[in-house]
Amino acid sequence: MIKRINHTGRRRILREHVDIAFRDEGGKPAFDAKLDLNAYGLPDSARVFVEAYRAPASWMRFDFGTKSKLLGPKDRRLHDFDSAVGVRFRVKVTSAHESHKILAEADGIPLALPGEGEEKVVPLLKPEPAPLGDLVFKVSFDGPEPTFQINDRIPNWQEAALEPIFVAITYPAVFREILVRAVIIENHTDSEDRDDWKSRWLRFAKLISGVGDAPGEDDSDDDKRRWIDDAVDAFARKIRACEKFEEARSGEKGTK
Repeated sequence: MIKRINHTGRRRILREHVDIAFRDEGGKPAFDAKLDLNAYGLPDSARVFVEAYRAPASWMRFDFGTKSKLLGPKDRRLHDFDSAVGVRFRVKVTSAHESHKILAEADGIPLALPGEGEEKVVPLLKPEPAPLGDLVFKVSFDGPEPTFQINDRIPNWQEAALEPIFVAITYPAVFREILVRAVIIENHTDSEDRDDWKSRWLRFAKLISGVGDAPGEDDSDDDKRRWIDDAVDAFARKIRACEKFEEARSGEKGTK
């Protein structure tokens, strides 16, 4: 029999109340978690779990005890992951009496690396490997926030993702696809909700582009696309996309 998870009345745990930090343990990625659950009216007996996952199928669960006695397991190494790249976390608080009833949840929490500030803690264009057939890259919207996937068949895919010619071609395209999803498909206009990926992307676009606030719900698709065009152009200038592309091609010609 399949047990169904009951999401009725589930509270959303804010990111400001969840801190997941990277730790190296014997050459294996591990993590520390600080959780503040006092603002959600949860029963002291509620069970708390932290889950680590990465698309498409890597997943680990850690039992953190109860709301009144948060105590994570001694071994918090991410054994099922070859690296910490692309790993996300979710926090689930469930009923002590109905283990499949979720009382509160936070999802899509990135792993913070030592010394990183907020802009690095929320990596907007951080690639991760995925089985993509013959596609080189893809933007996936299957999870709680978009992911920038690179074909795991590519040797040294992490290095390939940093090559100037790859950055010049793919990053503006990925930026455009995500803005189209947020602004046109989702018709999202709020840039202040720090827990919503769409808001974070709109705020990022506004900061780098200088084009002002995102279009409103009643603006036409043409107006929205013009705003997206301006934002993507500004992003391409910021990362010097054309210059990177030309330099990479010149370097290739020089080696022939």
